[in-house]
Amino acid sequence: MVEFNSNSPIYLQIVDDIQYKIVSGYYQEGSNIDSVRELAKIYGVNPNTIVKSLAHLENAGIIKTNRGLGKYIALDHDAIEQLKKQLAKQTIKQCISQCDSMNVDEAMFNEILKEVRDEQRVE
Repeated sequence: MVEFNSNSPIYLQIVDDIQYKIVSGYYQEGSNIDSVRELAKIYGVNPNTIVKSLAHLENAGIIKTNRGLGKYIALDHDAIEQLKKQLAKQTIKQCISQCDSMNVDEAMFNEILKEVRDEQRVE
């Protein structure tokens, strides 16, 4: 079960989690997504919350419905790449905001970014 915060609606937190699972490769382009019932169990929420989350993803073109076969990840590599860029941008904005609150200037931020990248390449 996923822990939710009170900063945004639960259905949007589920949308974010599913989007992350798509861009990280947990769900592959063209693969079926878990059923509403299964997702409700995974997230520990009412199935109606899952339906709302999936409708949001479908309206965004991230998932599609194939009658009788369920929902699947859209076969749109460009849309997935755009989603990846959008999520990365959100993450970077949050990081910059936190660094700004600590008075980390751009030069220090870039220095730290380079150090972290180098450390990760070694691991």
